[in-house]
Amino acid sequence: FIIKAVTLPSRMQHEEVLKIQFFVTDNNTKQKVYKTPYRLKSTILSSAYYRIRDLDTNQIIIPFETVNGGTKLSSDQDGLYFNLRTEVLPRGRSYVIDLLINDYGQEQIYLAVGQGFRVE
Repeated sequence: FIIKAVTLPSRMQHEEVLKIQFFVTDNNTKQKVYKTPYRLKSTILSSAYYRIRDLDTNQIIIPFETVNGGTKLSSDQDGLYFNLRTEVLPRGRSYVIDLLINDYGQEQIYLAVGQGFRVE
């Protein structure tokens, strides 16, 4: 899969709630060729989880929570997403988001999807 965070700002304020949206496409699927521009639909995955890591120290701040689904991504017509509450992250630090995808029993971790972000 190719995964990109599409609504991840580079800076956030402490105590914000932001919807972080992801675009997912299967790089093994052959895409049709069109003569006019068109928008690809994001692939919806039923078993995807996020974690948040400190960019400088690699310390995991919010781990994958797969047992109770605490970090499971939700989906809508635009793709996968989760609501990030920045109040749980220490101020003045930079972070990255990793994703865990469970696809037909195979788990794969995608590191640093999208840019890093800082909580002010």
